[in-house]
Amino acid sequence: MKMDMLSTIISGGSLLFSAISLFFVLGIYKQKIDTFGESVKSNTNDIKDLSIRLSNNIKDLSTRLSKLEGGVEKDRVKYDGFLQIKSPLSITEKGMKLLEESGGKEYIDNNAMLLIEDIRNKIPKSLYDVQVFSKEVVESHSGDDEFIKIKDYVYNNGLVLDSVIMTLAVYLRDKAFKALGFQDALSSS
Repeated sequence: MKMDMLSTIISGGSLLFSAISLFFVLGIYKQKIDTFGESVKSNTNDIKDLSIRLSNNIKDLSTRLSKLEGGVEKDRVKYDGFLQIKSPLSITEKGMKLLEESGGKEYIDNNAMLLIEDIRNKIPKSLYDVQVFSKEVVESHSGDDEFIKIKDYVYNNGLVLDSVIMTLAVYLRDKAFKALGFQDALSSS
């Protein structure tokens, strides 16, 4: 009887050990499955985020491309009247009237030293650089108090500020050519 009891205890112990081992192994597999599930869920969220960003980038690229497609013709129409669209850009009679009436000529004349210095600081290397930097400089100063008169004129006359800024920039560019030593390059072009 002691043998049967000992055999029963050993069998029960083995069964208990097997059950505990089985639960332990099942726990490890459950943990691996949970970890894998979290990884899949995380990757799914990453893929969704990437898809949204990619979609937004495609929309942005499409918008930029549309603007670029119409940009050349739009600029020709926008500046037409104030500027003669040929190389180099030049101010028309209508553009000179705009400069006078808006106070733009006075603004450029009164601030020429500061504005040309800002162009000089951008280190222009060509006539085109001077033209581009002239526009950038005028735009950067469009928040100045002295510029309010010009913006009021633009508003009151239903104009587009960018076309007025470009007209001011061409006027400034012509003053800057001489001050920056580009007069010789201008006469040879």
